[in-house]
Amino acid sequence: MATGYRRQQRHDPDTKHEYRQPVSYRSHPGTSDVRQDGHAQSSVILPDPYAEFVTTASTVHARIRAAALQNTSLLIALNDTEDAPSALAVKKVLVERTEDELDKQEQALRELERMIKDLRDKRDGSNNTLRDLLRRASAIIARLRKGHRENTEDASAQDHRNVGEQRSKEQMYFDTVALKSKEDKRKAELQHQLIAVRKEAKELEPQAEKHGGAHAELDALYESIFAGPTPGFPEEDATEREFELARENFENAKSKVLAKRKGVRTIEQAQRSLKQASVHATHAVTEVENAPFLALSDVKNELLNLDHYVTITNVTLEKSILALAPISAQLHGLAQELQTRLRKATISPTAKFEKAVLQEMLESTKQLLETSTALLNDMQTAAKREEEAARNDVRGEAQRLDEKRSKLQQLRQEAFEKVAGYGAAPPAYHNCCSRADQYEGECDLVVESSPVDEDHELYAPETHSELAV
Repeated sequence: MATGYRRQQRHDPDTKHEYRQPVSYRSHPGTSDVRQDGHAQSSVILPDPYAEFVTTASTVHARIRAAALQNTSLLIALNDTEDAPSALAVKKVLVERTEDELDKQEQALRELERMIKDLRDKRDGSNNTLRDLLRRASAIIARLRKGHRENTEDASAQDHRNVGEQRSKEQMYFDTVALKSKEDKRKAELQHQLIAVRKEAKELEPQAEKHGGAHAELDALYESIFAGPTPGFPEEDATEREFELARENFENAKSKVLAKRKGVRTIEQAQRSLKQASVHATHAVTEVENAPFLALSDVKNELLNLDHYVTITNVTLEKSILALAPISAQLHGLAQELQTRLRKATISPTAKFEKAVLQEMLESTKQLLETSTALLNDMQTAAKREEEAARNDVRGEAQRLDEKRSKLQQLRQEAFEKVAGYGAAPPAYHNCCSRADQYEGECDLVVESSPVDEDHELYAPETHSELAV
């Protein structure tokens, strides 16, 4: 049996793609075809085995109708829990603020307790001593509080400063005790308030989780129906392409932020190595000054370790430049100047020098390392500015990505309205939750620099060198 393929194009304009129809040249009454040898024979067109995988507008409509009830249920869940996420966020902020205020209140009370103890011990002392202690006690609250409470305590402190000489020692003591009692009540109020706010936040958590879960299910449902080319919905396809482009731009901006952050971390690593190089340079100066014979000192070991850490600094500096690329003209100039100084900062451990010459060289090296440290600090500042600028770019890309996502979701919800009608799918639900902050939060990653054996000293100081006599 000879088989072949006859190219056949469906005439449905909403068909996603064309396919080849298999043709079998098998004898069959009422049909005929001509083979290459000129003999006629019958043929039959067999069913297309790939027909079930072809997506048309009618199949998309069928999927929408099948998912209409699920779509309705999810939209209702979103509507019922719309306020839960924002309300929970507000409660969490209130919990943090109340906890912070309670910590300050407890700190103020501890200070007052110490003041009362001092007053109790010095009740037989002079009025001036007691008055100073009372002023300190009154100032504690003003210093640890802000806003209205601070103004109130400032006024109270002023009243105490105006106390006349006739006030008795006993009265000063009791005034401080009364102040502590007042602050104890304030602490109890804060504790009660904190318990209530935590309870309210706890009650909102299930609703917020339900809201987030409904969003996730709705996203998955729409992706299963509309992902890729969707026959019959050209506007949705165009918006989906815009969303994918926005996603690509966002990912590029995010990668730039992470690269800049890695560059900053690598500069910090170079700073640690340069600091170690300076330490060994200082030790070398001390060894040269105190050693009667250089051959019996640890100068060579210090110079070897100095060279080791300067080399590591150069390596990490080059890595930071690669991570920060493309770099600004300012960073480029700083890096070039720093590399020039570092090349001059090393002293050959195997060369022989007179003591005076070596001392002069070490002093010059110390100065070079000091200026190199300043240059490296300037590089770090400039790199952090570039990281911040890249982060601002991410913020803008995240907002644009969320706008495209919201528009795409709106069109997909409207597709349910058009196909399933309002009876099965309610009117398109507005975009209740912006995801711009969530997208931007993807940049909040801890980026470490490449591992370098920066803390390993090449030579221990016990081994004596043979630098010079």
